Amino acid sequence: MIYRKKKYTSLAAVLITATVILLILNLALPFDLRLQTIAKIAPYKSLDVIRYDNGEIEARYYYFGKNYGLFSFVPERGDNFEFKTSALNSKKIGSGDTILSIFSDRLQHEIIKLEAELANAMSELIISETGEKPQLIEAARYKVRLAEKIIERQLLQFNRADSLYKKKLISSDEYETYKYSLEQSKIQKTIYEYELRNLMTGSKKEQIDFLKSKIRGLKNELENLKKRNDKHRLIAPFEGVAFQRVNSDTLFSVLNTDTLILRIPVKEKDKGYLQTGEKYNIKLDDGNVIAGKLVGAESEIKYIENTNVIFCSFSFENTNHKYNPGAFYPVELILGKTNLKEYLWRLFE
Repeated sequence: MIYRKKKYTSLAAVLITATVILLILNLALPFDLRLQTIAKIAPYKSLDVIRYDNGEIEARYYYFGKNYGLFSFVPERGDNFEFKTSALNSKKIGSGDTILSIFSDRLQHEIIKLEAELANAMSELIISETGEKPQLIEAARYKVRLAEKIIERQLLQFNRADSLYKKKLISSDEYETYKYSLEQSKIQKTIYEYELRNLMTGSKKEQIDFLKSKIRGLKNELENLKKRNDKHRLIAPFEGVAFQRVNSDTLFSVLNTDTLILRIPVKEKDKGYLQTGEKYNIKLDDGNVIAGKLVGAESEIKYIENTNVIFCSFSFENTNHKYNPGAFYPVELILGKTNLKEYLWRLFE
């Protein structure tokens, strides 16, 4: 009887001791909370330039997985255009480089036309402000004399047409054509005479102010057109490498692989262990452990393998460009610390 009593007493002592040890371990010693899953590597920054069947060209800028529209060009009806890119000539693209230029025939024509009008207006202003210029005066007189000769010839033609019209030998449309040509020549002669008078006497202040106002308007219009033209240039928002994609719609893409993103599915119930901006150790199947910074978590919940998960994005420095976007890797993510009870529960879950 004494032997059996000692045996039960010793067993109870062992159990009590083990329970105390487990309680101490549960309270005092934290355990790593690990998640083993498959992660996809994505570029931190990327740019896709796409050309659609209707001629539209669009640039999509992706910043840690989010799409930002960067550039769009839609040709107007009847407009001919061509695009040139330097991205495929030099694979290395620098931030601020012009990687795509689009030349619109219609826009270029409008710019050239405005530049010519502006040059003429500025020349006219110089003439108006400087007063008498012998060579310019002589040229103006020649234009007046030439206009007078044209009027003389057209007057003869009009008189003949007038006679024929009264006899109903020509149509009213033909008669009006001769009449209109004569009136236009008289108006042109009046303009030349006015220019000659300005050269000989100098322009009035009102005329000079009008020319200055016209020049300001032309300059503003030309500046707006050039700004529109600048919008037809695509500037690289980051440094990267350019390459052509197999997809026929995509002209080319630019990737920055200095920093990459690991997209990792995390159980919805484990979301509380993560905090945006914090770094977490992530072990890849090649044995490399990287420090991934949580830069974002999707709000949409997805159902994978009977479990609600959210996709979290962790950025990391791609030292020596060891990893490439698009690859999948088995990973082990250390979410944080937990107690022994939670650790054992998740171990046998």
